[in-house]
Amino acid sequence: MNQSNRIVQGIHHLHFYLWDLPRWQEHFCQVWGFRMEGQLGSTLCLRQGSLRLRLSQPAHAGDEVDRYLQQHSPGVVDVALAVVEQELLGLAELLQRRGAQVEWIPAEEEGGPTLRLRTPYGLRHSLLPGSGIPDSAPAEENLFSHWDHLVLNVEQGSLQAAADWYEQVLGWRSLYRYSIRTNTSGLESVVVGDPEAGIQLAINEPTCAASQIQEFLDAHHGPGLQHAALHSSDVFASVRRLRQGGVNFLQVPPEYYTNLARELASGAILRSGGLPPAISWHDLVEQQLLLDATLPASDSPHPPLLLQTFTQPLFGRPTFFFEVIQRLGGATGFGEANFQALFEALERQQRQRQQALVC
Repeated sequence: MNQSNRIVQGIHHLHFYLWDLPRWQEHFCQVWGFRMEGQLGSTLCLRQGSLRLRLSQPAHAGDEVDRYLQQHSPGVVDVALAVVEQELLGLAELLQRRGAQVEWIPAEEEGGPTLRLRTPYGLRHSLLPGSGIPDSAPAEENLFSHWDHLVLNVEQGSLQAAADWYEQVLGWRSLYRYSIRTNTSGLESVVVGDPEAGIQLAINEPTCAASQIQEFLDAHHGPGLQHAALHSSDVFASVRRLRQGGVNFLQVPPEYYTNLARELASGAILRSGGLPPAISWHDLVEQQLLLDATLPASDSPHPPLLLQTFTQPLFGRPTFFFEVIQRLGGATGFGEANFQALFEALERQQRQRQQALVC
């Protein structure tokens, strides 16, 4: 066993537990661009390039999926991680020494030898060998290239313990932290991950009962994966296709674009005083995309730009949703400059649902 702290090669798949499996298979394939890769028992395996999904519904009353859905909202129960197959046995011993709860899963259940970790924070992590057989479909047919990042919501007071778990058990690093405050709400976040493996996990906790993070925890009945960000090489085309397929996105308040136009004109966020030629202001507003731009270190024609948007929750309750994101010019971060606008937009939706509380 390699004694390095780095044990994960990347994200293998996300496993959803949900009702009405045929409907969601059709939705992910026809709208989101996934293709059927196979089946493990009653679980469907979908793929798009390096992205994999597994979808399960209850096979009978009282089974594992049914018990989960009786307690929680539909969503991601397992963020499976790719590891080196030859190191699975040594990895099990290492993780147990690090205090993890480890179990072996029958090969027929996951398609090969698999370890499973259960976290105290609403997720499990199956550890599977490598990335497997390359996708046979041409890359240009894919809407998305990879998982950009994932976001986990935990109970207030659990943030640091959750970050410590990922650092101590999986050897991930704490990358940075941030906080958001509005007049009535807020969140604290720590980002952990392994940049070499392409993994970033933001862990959020609410600052008060009115926080939209707390709304998720209440609706989901506990901690869990709030959203997954899909990276697109052409976010405008991807979002346009998703809208045509019936996907609903978060409504961005008009004042966001008023303020953005003012900042662009003043050169506060781009020295050129305007958007690069590749980005259309009309398309930005029409597709309701958020733009995070930072001043480059020099007069580079390619400043770091991050474009992003967020779907409405997929399963009816204010729980799991997707983010669509594109990074240009080496942009990093999660669009912190957009978070205030995003958080305020989410709070407006809370008020519309008449679920907002007073801190």
